[in-house]
Amino acid sequence: MAPEGHWILCLDRTNWEFGKFKINIMMLAIAYKGTAIPVIWTLLPKAGISNTGERIELLERFVRLFGTDRIKYLTADREFRGEEWVKWIQRNKIPFRIRVPNNTHAMNRHRTEKLKAYRYFSLRVGESCHLNHAREVWGVKVYLSCYRSEQERVIIISNEPGQGALADYMRRWEIETLFQALKGRGFDLESTRLKDRDRIARLLGVVTLAYCWAYSTGEWRSEIKPVKRLKHGRLASSLFRYGLEWLSSLLFDCISSAEQLNFHINMFGKPRAGLEQALSEGSG
Repeated sequence: MAPEGHWILCLDRTNWEFGKFKINIMMLAIAYKGTAIPVIWTLLPKAGISNTGERIELLERFVRLFGTDRIKYLTADREFRGEEWVKWIQRNKIPFRIRVPNNTHAMNRHRTEKLKAYRYFSLRVGESCHLNHAREVWGVKVYLSCYRSEQERVIIISNEPGQGALADYMRRWEIETLFQALKGRGFDLESTRLKDRDRIARLLGVVTLAYCWAYSTGEWRSEIKPVKRLKHGRLASSLFRYGLEWLSSLLFDCISSAEQLNFHINMFGKPRAGLEQALSEGSG
């Protein structure tokens, strides 16, 4: 499912509890059409936020498999901050768009004083601003951008200048859509009674394959019969849900639908270059 060209990576965590047992997953995923494709994950042996070493280990696994040339940029929320972490990303030449706490100290452009990041932005609700000159944060030169919502300021650090850092960062929310699909709005992963972290990691691998299969099927169905749009313009169903409902109906009626089910299994194994033919066959 991975798109061609460079990838936007989303780094985030999701967690829940089974009794007193803490399940804490840190995941790296590729942003994809409003959702995300899981690539690498680790089960943290604790509750709470990740540390720098755990984040670096996860990114190193990605780099060993794919290199850094595939990365368009990395997005992450306020949890993923700190001097050692940002310096490691910079050293490895990984572009980034990371949200930081509003009270993060940043050196002024004349390098005479450190100010809290929010003090560089005097904004009204709904306004945004990007600083054209780099500021030093945690010993690294970065560019600051800010958007002010009704509730708070959203401050982003980026390794590159430009007005698009805030919009780039918003792609991070696609991994939240993925988590919803894996959990309560899809496969209900939270209902697992497993307490062994290695087994949970393998279960997540199986669920990831099922998720990608359902989403690919949803894309196929939408080519033949587009999802209805509601009055406010949103789709009545996500492509993931659209595909999942279709596959579920085939699996529960596998005798009469064996030929169709076999078609979808074969289609899921095709590289993207071969999907056009599969789509035309399916529509026939």
